Order: sequence, then structure tokens, then C-alpha cells
Amino acid sequence: NHYKDRATSKISKLFSYNLTIKAIIYIFPNNIILSDVTLTPKETSTQPGKIRIFRTLLHFSIKDLFLKRQFSVRSVVIDRGETPYELITDFLNNNANAIFSLAQELPRTDTRILVKETKMYFTPPEAKPYHSTIDFDFSLVNNRFRGHGAAYNSLDLLPIRVRIKGILTSQGIRISQCALRHLYAQANFWAELRSGDLQLNGYAFLNKRQPYERHTILTKFFQQ
Repeated sequence: NHYKDRATSKISKLFSYNLTIKAIIYIFPNNIILSDVTLTPKETSTQPGKIRIFRTLLHFSIKDLFLKRQFSVRSVVIDRGETPYELITDFLNNNANAIFSLAQELPRTDTRILVKETKMYFTPPEAKPYHSTIDFDFSLVNNRFRGHGAAYNSLDLLPIRVRIKGILTSQGIRISQCALRHLYAQANFWAELRSGDLQLNGYAFLNKRQPYERHTILTKFFQQ
């Protein structure tokens, strides 16, 4: 309870969202499970709802713990999460600097993050609500990162394939490639986040011969 309270208190002070963790479970020799992690907005004017992760598995280095006296997480598995699209975008937009500040405090170690069966819910105006199921594999080696994954739309089950690579800088993040592929669209972007300011460049193509229009993550992104 002591470590759980310290973690939730620090994150809640740093972010514009309150963090709660139902339980923290240690599994010998070097695994920790976080059960039912939720983020809820502090401002009542923000989109209602919450960001929820049912289970998070942390795998840490025993060698670093004893020899360097530092807690180095080698892998993170986010197992089954759910969030409204509007809420996760609000969280990222309002807490980008805080996320970067927290990341800078962590020990620089090679880390792998797996996102499994995480659902993002969409409620487009004058259209049927739907969700996308996201699977993503992210790796950080030194200060370079790369990732790949897919999002499956509940309306048509056609996946959006994603590949990304970039580098962590002293002031933020530089993305050298972000490629999105869908049966009806494709896009390539590169971007830099520096001191909270985002610069985005790229191009996208849509297949207008498509016989019917589907509301997907990709089309929603292009319409913004």
C-alpha cells in the first residue's frame, strides 16, 4: 500500500488526471502486476469517462536492482485496456510535457512495451458508435525506438497497420517515420515534439473508388 500510494500520489500531482491502482502484486523473482489502473480527468468539463488498463505486467532487472540500486523496467505488458478516443487525445494533449518530464527521470534502459487487446471507443456525430482493438509492440534501445502494430475496426474488421521509428532527444522526441497502411488508405508522417511544441509533416492517400465509406481511425484522423 505504501508504494501504491506513493506512485498514485506522484502521478496525480504531475498530470491533469487522477491515477488509481486497485492492487500491486509482486511475483518472484522479478515481476510486478498492477491490477485495474485507471486515469480520470480532474476537470469536470473534460470528456466524461476514464482510461482503464485491466492488468499491467512489469518485468524488471534484478542485476540493476542489486548492483546499481536502480529499478530498471525491461518490459511492460499492457493487457486489455479501454478508453474513449476523445479522452485519450485530451490526456496526451494536456500532459505531453509531464509525460516527457517523467520519462526523463526514469533510468535509461532498453525497454519493450507490448499493448494487447486495448479498445478505443469512438462516438462520431450522426454515425454508429464503434471501437477499434489495438495491438502494438514498442522497443526502446538506448535513445532510439521503433514499433509496429495494428488496429482492428469493429465495423469492417479491416486492420490499419502501423510502423514507427525515431529517437529521444534532450528536448523531446523526433519521429523519423510513421507509416500507416489500410486497404483504402495509406500515409507517411515524420514529426518532432520539442518542449511541448509539435511539428508534423507528411502525406496521405485515400482510395476514392471505395464503394462505401467507413468511419475508421485513419479517416477520422484525416478529417481533423
